[in-house]
Amino acid sequence: MMKTLLAGLLLCLCALGTPGPSLAQDGRDAGDDPIQKLQREGWTIVQDGVLRRQSNPGEIETFVYGVEGFTWKLQDLRAQLRKLRAEMQAAPTPDLRRAVASHRKVIASTREMIERARAAEADGETATLKVLSCSPTFNYDAEAAHKTDRQGTWADASAEYHMPAECYGTGEVYAYAFAKTTVNGAPTTATVTDGPRSGADVSAAADANRNGGPLCESYAYASVTGYGLNLSSYSKAKSNESCAWPAPPYVSVKSDKSPELWLDEEECVTITWTVNISGGVPGYTSRIYRNNVFLKNGTSYSENVCNNNDGTYEWAGADITIRADVTDSAAQSTSASQRTNVIFIHWRP
Repeated sequence: MMKTLLAGLLLCLCALGTPGPSLAQDGRDAGDDPIQKLQREGWTIVQDGVLRRQSNPGEIETFVYGVEGFTWKLQDLRAQLRKLRAEMQAAPTPDLRRAVASHRKVIASTREMIERARAAEADGETATLKVLSCSPTFNYDAEAAHKTDRQGTWADASAEYHMPAECYGTGEVYAYAFAKTTVNGAPTTATVTDGPRSGADVSAAADANRNGGPLCESYAYASVTGYGLNLSSYSKAKSNESCAWPAPPYVSVKSDKSPELWLDEEECVTITWTVNISGGVPGYTSRIYRNNVFLKNGTSYSENVCNNNDGTYEWAGADITIRADVTDSAAQSTSASQRTNVIFIHWRP
């Protein structure tokens, strides 16, 4: 979602001024107030300098500006850093060490944003029409969920900032992804960070995934910060605590003839059984059995059945049961069968 409209709002928010009355008490006209424009798009004021929006469970977008906003962002980043340090103490890995180092860098840049915002407020700086005529475009996204093809978790984060070549201005991007599962009773993690990276045309991306079972979690975080006269930042975080197994496949066995079939003397018929598979995780193996005797791998079987009743009996029968054992690529197995009763008729003189 490219943010061209909100990029313009990002540059004009300082016209409100971060000191003074609460944002909730600002009496500006709703048509001109950028905060009220954000509210109409589903954003909620948390405190001065901080707005948040939740579109889906476990997903939070945050917009901050000014000293109060960046102070809030600093606290959020410090909480993430504490989580990373706890994971590293429990099971240190090189990617966790790199993530801790990256988080320290983005915390340092956030402290610098606070000082810049404080200096701007002291000088009474405001955005100008000239600045508003040159707006950046940017994109940020974060997703975290359980896998659908096997048991496990994944997370993905991305951020982009683009200022037109004829304009002046830079921004900062940062992406962080974390995935954790349990394998053989021990935790296993994947942690990937990209950035912080600053410039007029910058991007960052991180993805992490782990196979395994509970306890499990995944988390993604993406941030874009504008370095204009009005310092402001958008971020999105998504968390997940599920690594549910995908549903097993559904299997049925059907023949092209009636389940009870009567054959006259010397009559023959070809019966075809078809294995139908749906759901589960594609990549199926199907083994076909006739009366519990393995025949072949596949999803169909045909047999020619003839009435060779020699007249000893007025009628005789053949009971044929075709069974299919199906395993999907997540090693989940399901069985199904169909019984066909063939009756051989002999007409006595």
